Amino acid sequence: MEVLIAMSTDSIRMQPVHTIQGASGEQFFRVYFGRQPVVIANAISAWPARHWTPEYLKSRYGDLQVAVARYDPGARETFLDQTLGDVHQYISLRQFLSALGRENSIYAMREDTTLFERAPSLIEELAFFSPFMAAGKTVAYKALWIGPANYITGLHLDPGDTLLFQLYGRKNVMLFHPRQTRYLYEEPPDQAARKFVMSALQKRLDPSAFDVLRDKVRWCAVQPFNPDLVRFPLFVRAECIQAEIGPGDVLYIPDGWWHAVKAIDAAISVSIEPDFRDSPFSLEPH
Repeated sequence: MEVLIAMSTDSIRMQPVHTIQGASGEQFFRVYFGRQPVVIANAISAWPARHWTPEYLKSRYGDLQVAVARYDPGARETFLDQTLGDVHQYISLRQFLSALGRENSIYAMREDTTLFERAPSLIEELAFFSPFMAAGKTVAYKALWIGPANYITGLHLDPGDTLLFQLYGRKNVMLFHPRQTRYLYEEPPDQAARKFVMSALQKRLDPSAFDVLRDKVRWCAVQPFNPDLVRFPLFVRAECIQAEIGPGDVLYIPDGWWHAVKAIDAAISVSIEPDFRDSPFSLEPH
């Protein structure tokens, strides 16, 4: 019989993320931009989306059909393997949100990029991402995340900088500097590329989105919230920055930083790849 030995994240070296108050562009660009993660508190308090709740979204957008994907962090398959396996369901947003409080759910709206096109008023409620984007500028990448408590997004690295806007509920984010890669069991790029060839996910995603996942996102095999040290013994040497974010918080993740996310409560978030040029945030003196 196979025995899996896991450990708590209490066993690795963790430091709390820095937090700054309000949309202080001067401090952000001087200290954090391109260097380290930071939570920007109280920067989006005026956004209408700060009032989003499951009940509100059901009442406004409940008839829209959405894809909800399965990820089981307790399974032996890695985050990449389960992502490419693409076990999913198509249901109405109302049906999904009505079940959001169900315990031990392993289905979530993961990185939905289509809802903004079908419901453009969502962008208005997000105040067009002001002050982090210039007025009238199109955000190239934006995604909506809605999931139950304890739902996990596995350890990965996205292309470019990321801003994660927390709108409802709380999340715990584990962040790892690029220097920690040696301890994180990255999926070898050649092996990852072979896995993508026969992926079920390719049938569902827009080709450009699939190409980004294949060519630009990097993936780790270890599940950092409850790592199996028999399979991944070097992970105990990793150093981590930990961030707990709640409604109104904005988490900045620099390009090159690994991250994994676990919902503490049922949670609603939006992520973007920001373009700070000419934004009110970047035009502050610094």
